[in-house]
Amino acid sequence: MTDFTPARRPIASLTICFVLWKALLMAVARISPGFGYDTSSTLLLARDALGPDVGGSFSPLLMRLTRWDGIFYAKISERGYVYEQEWAFGWGFTRLLSLIAKACSSSCTTVEAHVWAGIVISHLSHFASVLVLHSLVQKLHPLSVDKKTAFVAAVLHIVSPAGLFLSAPFSESLFSFLSFAGTWLFLHSTCNAQDQRKFSQDLFILVAGTLFGLATTVRSNGLFNGLMVAFEFIHESCELVQDITSFPIWRRFISLGAAGILLAAGFVGPQAIAFFEICRSSPHSSYPRTWCNGSFTPSIYTWVQKHYWGTGFLKYWKISNIPLFILSSPMLYFLIVSALEILTSVARPADYRHTRSNTHNEDIVMSQKSDSRSVSSNTKAPRKNILLRLALPQLLVSVLALTYFHVQIINRLSSGYPLWYLWVASQLVEDHSVFVPTQRRTNPSAKRPSGSQSQIIVRGMVMYAIIHAGLFSCFLPPA
Repeated sequence: MTDFTPARRPIASLTICFVLWKALLMAVARISPGFGYDTSSTLLLARDALGPDVGGSFSPLLMRLTRWDGIFYAKISERGYVYEQEWAFGWGFTRLLSLIAKACSSSCTTVEAHVWAGIVISHLSHFASVLVLHSLVQKLHPLSVDKKTAFVAAVLHIVSPAGLFLSAPFSESLFSFLSFAGTWLFLHSTCNAQDQRKFSQDLFILVAGTLFGLATTVRSNGLFNGLMVAFEFIHESCELVQDITSFPIWRRFISLGAAGILLAAGFVGPQAIAFFEICRSSPHSSYPRTWCNGSFTPSIYTWVQKHYWGTGFLKYWKISNIPLFILSSPMLYFLIVSALEILTSVARPADYRHTRSNTHNEDIVMSQKSDSRSVSSNTKAPRKNILLRLALPQLLVSVLALTYFHVQIINRLSSGYPLWYLWVASQLVEDHSVFVPTQRRTNPSAKRPSGSQSQIIVRGMVMYAIIHAGLFSCFLPPA
């Protein structure tokens, strides 16, 4: 891809790529044979209908997209949370589905309206997250020649290994959009020159915290975005100690604290709702469930995951699950290696340089037009650590997937973390102005994926997404 030239109109090009990719996945889903080994989708969609074919020509496609978690999301959206295990599914996503379905349910059966709402939300959110990621990578890497890296990163998000999960009534697409948008606003507001703490930037921090909180109501791993907020909060605390009388620093400090509270509320809020509904308002509240008497904070989510899905430290490390670890290994490699490379860059900042011959700026990215002006000494440290803020949540979710979660879900969760897209895209276009230490650039034998190797891996990623679309449509694992 070294001779690849992005279109002069990247948004139009991304739109075409998005439509073609979705059409391919929908075609694979539509021609997939049979009802699958599980009849849950058929029973769910036919419940309020006179027969299994009611619903028109799109009924078979609708059934093939309503698999696995999609069944839970549609059912919860229709009638609310009834059973304890249903609280494992994002409260924010089900509430949004319910609102949209109730607004336009006249032409569909009850359940169909909620399924269609989920499909529409997934497609719109996925496309929006593609555009946000393109803009985010441009801000992270403004020196990329011809903006190749940003364009390729956005295309990679289109063909993400999450595949049909980003089209079906699942929460991954909405989570990616909220997380990317929050990250864009947060980095835009915190990574400009530190002597320009504007009020508008502090407002952006609050909006970013709100988006992170909403993302956490959709998927609980949105809580890991709090590492970005905590990183900046600690930095601002150090600034406050040095100049305790500065009003702009105090304002930024308070904004970051409020953003952290908003983010945490996205996790605590649904837990509190479940607590009062099950532990206090239930007819059986005199005999509460085990999690209601939690020693620290009662969390239905963590208990349900452990009790019903068997998550826990190394509990998934079984011989029977070896194929799932193998299936997840490429994505784990991308996530972990790209994050560790950033950690290495922070530990050895002197090794990093931009490759442009007309600049001596040692910062890795972020401020627009940073190559055309010098950077003051008091802003270098924050800018050098910009990618670190993205690496920490990504590394944490990778380690947890490897040791605590069902490992195969990393292929879905990866869609919501922007750093690895930038890392892979930089390899595909052979753009070495980011991620690559100087000593490696001068040593061609250094162990690192080449552009051709990355192309092979990405082709495998695309093939996996297509094959998985067929398996998903037949209600076959992995999920």
